[in-house]
This record gives sequence, structure tokens and C-alpha cells, in this order.
Amino acid sequence: MEKTFGNYPAPIAIIKCIQTGINSGHTLGSAEESRSFGELSQTPESAALIGLFNAITNCKKAAERFGEARDVNCIGVLGAGLMGAGIVEVSAPKYRKILLKDVNDAAVERGMK
Repeated sequence: MEKTFGNYPAPIAIIKCIQTGINSGHTLGSAEESRSFGELSQTPESAALIGLFNAITNCKKAAERFGEARDVNCIGVLGAGLMGAGIVEVSAPKYRKILLKDVNDAAVERGMK
């Protein structure tokens, strides 16, 4: 519970399955495991963990398909409003060159300050 901060129901269910197996025998312990697995597979936590697994797997496949990532030396930001200016501000220490584009020249000037 300490490592999961109470966010995952599976560790508690696993302990219950083991206790059932020890106290009532292998057959009932296995039945408890099967029942718990069915319930846990339908939880929001299960869906989130499956989504995380799929995202990580897809990222690995993208590297195989498109090649290794390249170093980025220049970024472009469209829109010098509040969000665009904020992106430029947090990106400035990392990138040597930042292109800021907006339909309004005054907004670009404000975004560069």
C-alpha cells in the first residue's frame, strides 16, 4: 500500500487470493483469483494501465519505423498570444533558435520580451 499510495486495487486482491488459497485450499484460492481477475480487468485503473502499456509500445514501434529521434536546434511557435509567448519563454533556455509567428507584429514584439 505504501508504494502504490492506495491507487491500485490489485495488490489487495492478490493478498486476499493468497489468504484464501492458504486457508481454504488451492481450488478455492484459484477460484478467488479467477473472480478477482475478472473484476479487476474492468476497473478504470486497469484501463489506464493498458493505455499506458499501449502508448509505450507504440513509442517503441515509432522509433523502429521512423528511426531514432534527432536533436532539435530550432522550434517554431505559431501565435504570440499568452500561450505562444509562454511556450517561447520556457523554451528559450533549451533551444538556440526560436521562430515566433503571428498575424499581428505587436503581438510578436510582446512575445519576445
